[in-house]
Amino acid sequence: MKTNTVNNETAASQLQRKPHYAISLSFDDTGTDLLWLTSHSNTALPSGTLTADIVRGSIMPKGISGKTQTIKPATADSSIGSITIRAQDVNGAISTRINTRLGTDLSLRKEQVKIYMGFEDLAWADYAEVLTFIIEKNS
Repeated sequence: MKTNTVNNETAASQLQRKPHYAISLSFDDTGTDLLWLTSHSNTALPSGTLTADIVRGSIMPKGISGKTQTIKPATADSSIGSITIRAQDVNGAISTRINTRLGTDLSLRKEQVKIYMGFEDLAWADYAEVLTFIIEKNS
């Protein structure tokens, strides 16, 4: 269940709100080898996140889209949903990281992607995890 802090709820209720997004891409099953993509240069992140693990301002405007779960009882078909993330490869940082990890037999396939949302001027503690998916393909 998604929970928001009081600061997050207050910011979300403002008429002039500026959402900020952070996406963590995991290269391992333990979720310790992460690459962070952000929507803005000042998006908050967990303390201790290394600069080398961050690609700031890489999430493109309207770069997160998807659909939620669908169930079609008549055809016995269902889907848990999907998400598409469009990011700019700022200075080649994303492709370099992916290629480096592929060289050590690590990839994004079958690993987690998590999307967090906060607002301008909020601390990381006030961001909410809004979606978690397992990566099936990347291009």
